[in-house]
Amino acid sequence: MISNNIVSVNSNAFRILSGSLNEIEKLSSLQKDLILAGIGNAKTRSLKEAIVKNNLELLEDIIVKIHQTAYSKQGAELEEMNYRYDFAKLRNDFNKIAELASIHTKVLMQFSPKMYKDKDIEQLNKYKEYANENRVEEEVYQATLKKLQNSNQHAVAMQLNEFAIDFLRLTNNKSELKKAIGWIKFAISLENKPGYYLTYSRLLEKI
Repeated sequence: MISNNIVSVNSNAFRILSGSLNEIEKLSSLQKDLILAGIGNAKTRSLKEAIVKNNLELLEDIIVKIHQTAYSKQGAELEEMNYRYDFAKLRNDFNKIAELASIHTKVLMQFSPKMYKDKDIEQLNKYKEYANENRVEEEVYQATLKKLQNSNQHAVAMQLNEFAIDFLRLTNNKSELKKAIGWIKFAISLENKPGYYLTYSRLLEKI
């Protein structure tokens, strides 16, 4: 199966799959899933190769392909940030990590915890309306409700905690560590998890 065996964003297989996106609305759900899985596999495997070979040119090729295959500009920008961050993280490149984290945390923290909570409630209510109108099966309904519960708060808190842990791991600079403390405090305000308190306490010990 081409979607399982695709190895690179520069392969003929990737070009075939990405070209299929132009006709994706005409395809079955299974065909759509296979195409998107293949594109995702290619990007992931190419990133691993870029990291192993320390190949910045390949990373930039991946970023180009991300923008070519994304559904939206916002989605492409977020995926690009994630790939650049993963590349920097696995190379322990603190300067790049600090640059990307600084940009992304400003975006994440422009909204208050209450705004994230309200967004989660709105998202949940919209799904309940959709499920009621479309008679969604109970098992699927309950599973989706569980997945959506506090999903925005959870995603943002997890991302901030990841940034804070990387700073804890890679720098002794007190100014940088204080930034990370601000991020983990915000994470705790979104989601009261023991792991976040552990990150917080370790940062305090380090400064």
